[in-house]
Amino acid sequence: MRVPPMLRARFLLPLFPLLLASCGSGGGSGGGSSNLLTVQSLPLPTTLLKADARGALLGSFFLEARGATLRLREFRAEVQGSFGKRLHLRNLLLVWDRDADQRYDPKRDLVLARLGIEQSKQGTLLRGPKLSRRLLPGKPERWLLVGDPGPGAMGASLSLSPGFGSVAAEGRGGRPRVVFAAARAGGSLRVEAPVFRADFLAESGGSRAALLAPRGLGVTRLLVGARTVAFEPPFASADKKGFVFPMLLPPLPPGPLVFRGLDAKGKELFRVDTGRRIGAGKGPARFVDASLTSLPRSHSFSQDASVADLDGDGLPDILLPSYAGQRDRILRNLGGGRFEEKGAAWLPALEADTVHIEPLDADGDGDIDLALAVEGGQNRLYLNQGDGRMKDVTARSMPADGDFSEDLRAADVDGDGDMDFATANLVDPKDPRKGGRVRLYLNQGNGRFVDGSAGRIPPQPTRTYDLEFADFDGDGDVDLFLANYGEPCLLLENDGRGRFAPPSLLALAPTTDRGFHTSAAVGDLDGDGDLDVLVGTFQGQSFVLRNRGGLRFAEDRTRLPAGEMSTYDVALADLDGDGDLDAFFANSNNPSVLMENDGKGNFKPFPKEAFSSPDDKAYDIEIFDADGDGALDLFVAVWGDRQDALYLARPKTPPQSAARVLRVEPNYGPPSVPTYVTIRGANFVKGTQVWVGGRPLTGISLWNSSTLNGWIPAGGSGEADLTVLVPGHPKIRVPAAFGYEVPPKGAFLDVTPLVLGAEPKSTASVAAGDLDGDGLPDLVFGDGSLGARLRLSVPKGLMRKGSLPQMSASANEVELADVNGDKKLDLLIAPGAGAPLLLLGKGDGSFEKPLRLPGPKNGSEEVAVGDLDGDGDLDLVFATDGPEVVLRNEGKKGFRVLPSAAFVDDDSRGLALGDIDGDGDLDLVVSNFKQPLRLYLNGGKGIFREQKGAFPLRRGDQSYSVALADVDGDGDLDAAIANGGAQVNRLFLGDGKGRFVEAPLGVFRPSLGGGAQVIFGDVDLDGDPDLFSSHFWGSNHLYLWKDGRLSEKPGMLPTTAGGFAGAVFTDLDADGDLDLVLAGFWGGSRIWKNPLRQP
Repeated sequence: MRVPPMLRARFLLPLFPLLLASCGSGGGSGGGSSNLLTVQSLPLPTTLLKADARGALLGSFFLEARGATLRLREFRAEVQGSFGKRLHLRNLLLVWDRDADQRYDPKRDLVLARLGIEQSKQGTLLRGPKLSRRLLPGKPERWLLVGDPGPGAMGASLSLSPGFGSVAAEGRGGRPRVVFAAARAGGSLRVEAPVFRADFLAESGGSRAALLAPRGLGVTRLLVGARTVAFEPPFASADKKGFVFPMLLPPLPPGPLVFRGLDAKGKELFRVDTGRRIGAGKGPARFVDASLTSLPRSHSFSQDASVADLDGDGLPDILLPSYAGQRDRILRNLGGGRFEEKGAAWLPALEADTVHIEPLDADGDGDIDLALAVEGGQNRLYLNQGDGRMKDVTARSMPADGDFSEDLRAADVDGDGDMDFATANLVDPKDPRKGGRVRLYLNQGNGRFVDGSAGRIPPQPTRTYDLEFADFDGDGDVDLFLANYGEPCLLLENDGRGRFAPPSLLALAPTTDRGFHTSAAVGDLDGDGDLDVLVGTFQGQSFVLRNRGGLRFAEDRTRLPAGEMSTYDVALADLDGDGDLDAFFANSNNPSVLMENDGKGNFKPFPKEAFSSPDDKAYDIEIFDADGDGALDLFVAVWGDRQDALYLARPKTPPQSAARVLRVEPNYGPPSVPTYVTIRGANFVKGTQVWVGGRPLTGISLWNSSTLNGWIPAGGSGEADLTVLVPGHPKIRVPAAFGYEVPPKGAFLDVTPLVLGAEPKSTASVAAGDLDGDGLPDLVFGDGSLGARLRLSVPKGLMRKGSLPQMSASANEVELADVNGDKKLDLLIAPGAGAPLLLLGKGDGSFEKPLRLPGPKNGSEEVAVGDLDGDGDLDLVFATDGPEVVLRNEGKKGFRVLPSAAFVDDDSRGLALGDIDGDGDLDLVVSNFKQPLRLYLNGGKGIFREQKGAFPLRRGDQSYSVALADVDGDGDLDAAIANGGAQVNRLFLGDGKGRFVEAPLGVFRPSLGGGAQVIFGDVDLDGDPDLFSSHFWGSNHLYLWKDGRLSEKPGMLPTTAGGFAGAVFTDLDADGDLDLVLAGFWGGSRIWKNPLRQP
């Protein structure tokens, strides 16, 4: 999904012949002479720039010097005559001429300010922004005034020559010295060979460009490669010797960018080789993870990215929308593959769920503006102020909306020469159970947009997650592809005037294709000259739609390796330089994959030595030249409060044997408590030592040669360097790799080292309850290999080890309940093998010897406790590999298996008891591994019958856990499940009669797979249930109920590498709020303190 790779190309428009002369009082003089002035405040005289007989430009500077800082406070100019009309100058540039050669070199010289153009009744006005520049003593600077054209100015030139008028400044002794030179420049306006200009080249299409050719009459068709390009009516260049063809580029094939102009008979009138190569790598390469050294340290929940040159320096910057109210970000390209954070300086503050930032020139002034898609709020429009800083003009330039937008894409849909855009809306904001509607916003030519959906976009609702503009039928306009979430993909055909026909289904069997399509990439995959579509699917296999012509497509799943990849985004580019489009799959729950095209549209993974990725929760991929070396690099936007990733293309070389550090996860933590981190790299060995801020990492655990874990000590502040010493290797030092940050208000704190200490791995479950009568909750951990462990609470929220009777069984699940009615909690164990165990509690923190219970003999997965028969005591239900087993509590007689033919022989993993149908008894919901959810209704005496069709059928779910609560406050129980593997967690809303529907994304946006357990609790003490899900890998998730939806709250939980099998809410420190205890399966268990109420 999201914006395809975009490459910035800047072309110098050489300057007009100019006569720069002094016209007023002051220090300037003509004829090449100059005056040297040392001043506190310097107004420069009005200046005449004469541009042949067609017109002149009158202007004035106002400079002032304060100490060693020179400020441009104002620049005003007026164009007189007509020369600016056809040139389409977008601005003049005030440039620091680094090498003082009086010629503008975009690669060397620095643009200080853009002197923007405004049209008025009096003519064309040019205005300059305020500029402040500090001058260094003894470091002279020369400034140039050069022309920067719009797309229509191909080949027109303002030619620079030595002696061209300039402003020079030199700092001496702490004060700047200003030189104003007036000189005559030669040259003439002319059209030479055909010239091409484009601000950006987007391989998926939508780029604005222009072509100027010496011959234009008779051109009826313009081709790029084999594809027709829609061009607007050409007009004559200023010297009448050539013709300008403004155009909207279609998706571009890889390889050289060559244009051909044909007449009505197909005769070639001209050919333009732009010298550009589109979307191509430099041959076989490997991609090196440069995230730690190239990107600023960050941890914002990035679920998308796009690329654009916001500040006009010729380098592509990275735009990152941040979810859940966090601030959107901009990574400014510093050159050489290094980026700095500029979001706070360049973007307005916005607390919203931004899901996509679309670069476009909204107001036609030649710089890049931004349109933002906001999930569940007002979409936004920002205008560039000329230097990358954005101004929010939504109120005056956008119609009001409250759509649940997931994507936004720009293109000139109606052929009027300006950029319009469309939004993909996942749900209807008035009824989240329904799909939304794609909306079309039309540009009025001045950067103001109106909702043009009526009569132009079919009104039927769709659950569109991603959309792409492309000319699929080759008729010169852009059509619209819709990737839909849980529905078939659709194609809308453009009639050339921005009106889209009813959608066409794209698959051979479209009614069966209802996967969660999250992304699409458009390109010629099989080399037949037309546009195909690669569809990324989160649940299910991604696939190719092959273009058969005439807007007919064939679904083809044989082109990709079989199996699910949990794909959130796909992108196409020629990464190996062989002339065809390769594919990148940004995956969650599985490593991202780079696939090589064989030239016929068949894909296979690149070798691991070329690219390998950790499980990064990748949400988006952008392919562009990040470091300016001509090769395509990879940027991956990462979800889950972790560092985004940058992979730089490097020549193919043998694997490196040196030790390296690539990632620190998390790269931040609170100063008050230790932080558990994972360090990823290469060639780690036993005995590796790590220091953070000069303090040693404690409890180091070496998983393998590329991963180690440990605790960063508390007590630090600010950013800290990372030092790693691997035996037999040089010391590695990474500056500012970790940051001590005060967590947001209400965020949980990991107090494990202070409260619990080191805990064994392989913990499968945890239960909490007061076992010794002191009023504080104690903990029992169920161990996958060691049985169970007891931890007893002591005051101030601390814990000490307790003891349990010896047992040989492992513990898949532990549960505390008073099963014998003596008001003392007993311990139930569902073992991995053998019969269940019961340990009767003594009330002092100790237990009787284990008793074996009747029922399942070959182990069980979980136990649920409740009064099933209404006799006042607690009965038991066990989940097994076969049918569920119910044990009826018969008091002093013990437990008896209660036969039931209703239970299905499933691979059951999770159980939940609750009154689903409102008849006053406890019903049973069972989550099954790779089987449907099942509901068994209680007949009142513990006798169950299956309620068939109670839950929507979701094949492929791997449900490990189920929990019940009245989430939406309607008086009946709803159900949440934790899905492992590549499936998402789910929320089902009950109707109180034994039927459930899946909550739409407007109510619950599910977390990624790997789910282990879901639990409900009132975390924020507002009276309604909140939801926590623990995960086997990746981040855990906390959702708070607010405004009719369960909203995830990033940053509220400590970041971990996952590996948690179970969790429980309990008030460990007796401060009145719920803390979290997690059972660590791959790492130690955790205790997270809720700071809502301090003890």
